[in-house]
Amino acid sequence: MIFPYAYRNGLIAAGIATAYYIVAYFAGLEFYTNFYTPWIFIIGFIIYFIITLKKIKGFMGNMTFMQGFANFFVMSVILLTISNIVNYLIVNVIDPEFGIAVNDIVIEKVIGIMESMGAPEESISETIIKMEEKIESQSSISGLLVDTATVIFWYSIVGLIVAAVLKSKKEDFIETID
Repeated sequence: MIFPYAYRNGLIAAGIATAYYIVAYFAGLEFYTNFYTPWIFIIGFIIYFIITLKKIKGFMGNMTFMQGFANFFVMSVILLTISNIVNYLIVNVIDPEFGIAVNDIVIEKVIGIMESMGAPEESISETIIKMEEKIESQSSISGLLVDTATVIFWYSIVGLIVAAVLKSKKEDFIETID
């Protein structure tokens, strides 16, 4: 059973991600291409979903593994679908020049990191080619779908772990007869 609280909190998380993309867009390229902020959001959303699952377990009384996973999965799908659509619209529809600039900055940052680590030129060139191919594929609707599905897959793995940890113990389901 998907608890309505999961839908609500998935939408809240998507609203936060959407607000971030809009603020980052108006703040400029450097803020939009920051490598650390997305990781903070990913960790924050996972923690938020864990807290939400604990509350759902409290509301339901008992929560099976499948109920925990299904609720985590629904929250993840809502968050990732909406936030990826908003990001796609910003960089491909609303302001494609901004999207090109974002891609250029990301490639420059990756090159800088690779050079600082002493990566050989040939490795850097291969990475640039792969990044450009990925950028090209992500600028299409099918690329958006593949990218969203990939991230949902990784969130699902986290959801499986969280559901396994938070599921009710078997003895919680056994009613005692007095």
